[in-house]
Amino acid sequence: MGRKTGEELEQIKRKYGVDRLWSWSRFNSYHNSPYEYFLKYIRCIDEDRQDCIYTVTGGMSHEIMENLYLGKIKYEDMDSEFEDAWMTAGIAELKFDRNDSEKIRRLLTNIIRT
Repeated sequence: MGRKTGEELEQIKRKYGVDRLWSWSRFNSYHNSPYEYFLKYIRCIDEDRQDCIYTVTGGMSHEIMENLYLGKIKYEDMDSEFEDAWMTAGIAELKFDRNDSEKIRRLLTNIIRT
């Protein structure tokens, strides 16, 4: 499934009569830090995070939700779909915050417990 093409995004905008689409990531970025939003979306300054897991897990979540809406999976299958995708991300050794190894350890410990 993956990311939508530019043409697919334009079709969605036309369908709903809007001139801009906001992803959850974009909305959440503004909600959490208008300054970070400004840097990322207005000034287009990329973050220096090549091994960040948020991009991967965000993509996985979007794909799973899209598959649900398209009827390719059932609601009750979403957890197992995410777990399967999560294992793939874990194998890739991606990080939550590459500057804070203690935070990474705590997050992974909490995830394993759930």
